[in-house]
Amino acid sequence: MKKSIIITFIFLPIFFISCSESILVEARILNIDSDDQHLKIHFDFIYPYQDASSNVNRIEIYRNDSLICLMESTVKSGISTWVFPSIPNGFVIKESISDNVIPTLLKSQDIRFEFSGGIKYPGFGHWQYQSKYSTTEYRGLFDKKGNQKIKISCSYEPWLGKDIVKIKSTVPINVSEANFTLLQQNGTYLEFDIKHKENPTSTVVLVLEKTIKKNEIIVLDFLIDEKTKYQDSILVPDKSNIGLIGKFTDL
Repeated sequence: MKKSIIITFIFLPIFFISCSESILVEARILNIDSDDQHLKIHFDFIYPYQDASSNVNRIEIYRNDSLICLMESTVKSGISTWVFPSIPNGFVIKESISDNVIPTLLKSQDIRFEFSGGIKYPGFGHWQYQSKYSTTEYRGLFDKKGNQKIKISCSYEPWLGKDIVKIKSTVPINVSEANFTLLQQNGTYLEFDIKHKENPTSTVVLVLEKTIKKNEIIVLDFLIDEKTKYQDSILVPDKSNIGLIGKFTDL
């Protein structure tokens, strides 16, 4: 038994390293202030731990959680930059809903891009375009050139005891209970306690008093600062993977 336990602990770190999200995706919406409604984005792929590029050799594009295009590289080098909607040099379309071309995508659609591969630094990364990015209310998330200067992720996490909603931001959030609102789709307000380590802070946890059923959507609304508002719709995941320990370790 002791030998089996030792082998498990030796290989477990290797597993997590090989499957890590080690591709940092930087995105710039090229026509953010244009009347052109077709989505155009410049991507840079970066390996954040060595200040180097990550070479991507697989690109997946999703709309409404359905795969609409899959491209793969036919050469070993891959790419470190990409302008959507073009087919990168050395890439071929493996799957598409538009007859072997990249589907036309609009600013009014929610699109998710997933990237994987890497020769020197293998890993994966992702970036999601949300239709609200093209509205005046959310223009403050991007600079004049269309670079995303504020990135926020919001997720529902099932835990032993009370579930949580976790908010992570690349800019500090001024935490005040009055600045946060959480609603069910029917308009019912959800009660919660706020957990954070510092104020302002880049990570906020909302501890829910009520457990929400899977596949329901809850709406989170809060202020990043006095002027910048953020709203997100969060899908409640399957409860099969439930957290047991470490609920607040990343605060």
